[in-house]
Amino acid sequence: MSKNLQLREPVIAYIEKIKKINGKLPEKESVEKIKVSYAASTISFLYEKLNQYDNAKAHYETALDLTPNDLGVQNNLGRFLCEHGELE
Repeated sequence: MSKNLQLREPVIAYIEKIKKINGKLPEKESVEKIKVSYAASTISFLYEKLNQYDNAKAHYETALDLTPNDLGVQNNLGRFLCEHGELE
């Protein structure tokens, strides 16, 4: 399976979930933000596993900036902040 396809399938599933909840697909601009947010979240997780916490936090925050209503992104950043003693 190609790397592009591996990333594409979860993004498409996420967009379909939004369609189911909202009754319509998100606008094209929103879809692009969702794709970048998903990538930033994935990169955050990888940085976290590499103990590069500053990079991980920056990418989690980027994902949240792009998709502030995404509960998954909110949860991931919240978990990260709690685990690293940064919750305000």
